[in-house]
Amino acid sequence: MSKYLFNEKSPKQEAVIVSSGLDDEERRLVKSVVEWDFPNEWAKNLFAVHGRSIVFKSPTRTGCIDDYLEGRFDGLQLVGVGGSLYYVRSGMVERPGILVIDQPDPKNHAEMLSDITELRDFDNEGKIVFSNRKYVPLRGMDLGEAQNRKRFTAIVRGMVEKFRQENIRLPFVAPEIAAEGYFPKKIDDGNTPLQFQVYRVPIIPRFPSQTTDRFYQGGDVRDMLDLIGFVTHKMGKVLRSFHANDLAYMDSHLGNISLISNNKSDAIYTTDLGSMKEFSNEKFPRRYMGFDAYSFLFSAMKHTEAILNFFQSKILVNGAEIEDRKIALLHLANSYIDSFLNGYFRPEIAQNTDESKTLSHRIKREYSPYLALLLHGNMIQKFVEHFEIISPRNRAIAGFYAS
Repeated sequence: MSKYLFNEKSPKQEAVIVSSGLDDEERRLVKSVVEWDFPNEWAKNLFAVHGRSIVFKSPTRTGCIDDYLEGRFDGLQLVGVGGSLYYVRSGMVERPGILVIDQPDPKNHAEMLSDITELRDFDNEGKIVFSNRKYVPLRGMDLGEAQNRKRFTAIVRGMVEKFRQENIRLPFVAPEIAAEGYFPKKIDDGNTPLQFQVYRVPIIPRFPSQTTDRFYQGGDVRDMLDLIGFVTHKMGKVLRSFHANDLAYMDSHLGNISLISNNKSDAIYTTDLGSMKEFSNEKFPRRYMGFDAYSFLFSAMKHTEAILNFFQSKILVNGAEIEDRKIALLHLANSYIDSFLNGYFRPEIAQNTDESKTLSHRIKREYSPYLALLLHGNMIQKFVEHFEIISPRNRAIAGFYAS
């Protein structure tokens, strides 16, 4: 397991906290980190580093799975205050023993970080357009990003609270903003200070780590793949709920979620919501739904392939081993998509009518096999166009009544 340490050679930096819902001890932690004022004194509370965000265990709050399922969290995620350049785009690797956390750098690193700052949208003909942000600070966050992250996090968390008051539990929970501020001497290319934010989050690993944890806790590769299939079903419900509210995640991949589960209930923790998009006024709104589905399923397949490669594992179907890796992956793609669509179409399937039974049959026999071929062939444009055709026309959410 890697140990993170703040770079002690870096000087103190000026930071201003403009709003805060932190208690005194939490504020002391945040102030120490953002000002780089002996931040290693809080290393004992450090839980994880995700690129340019750092997650600490709150020094004053405690939490458990039951709390997390209700949206009550005991972690503090500091976004835009610094981080580590170490990241893994895909695959499974042995991480270094010590990783150094460095300060935000306001210089433009757009070219250097182009592979992880890609923007996606649709043109007037409904074709997917890929572009890159023109300005990207290193380990930092500009004003536009901060505003989007705050706005959409509030919208998503508000959805959860709204339906909870109606005794309906949505299949996801979201972070809660706790503080924000800026660095007056770290200026972006628009002459605006870099921003930072603090969110209340659960102390729980991101999903790729949860799958490998299952193996090292005594499971096997089949257990890991079953867990991916289970979460794929849950993510079908999550994205259906987003889409019913005219929201596209636009960054739906395994690294942005965690599974929160106990013996009675479960939910998906969704994070990094700053890329979300409202699509109600777009020319091709349903293609944003298809893009979300493709992005998530593509990440599930990439992680699956990495697991199979790392553990040199074969796939069994009805007890028979599949030697051809491409056929094995196509089989798994079909399985994941079937799980995903059964979650996504849960409001229709749950009606238990002749129409819903026909839909279940079509998902198994038509939709899943065809979409699996498109996913397996990386045919993203055809995938989103077909998803546009089959996507449901009603605005039902994929929630359920709480007990």
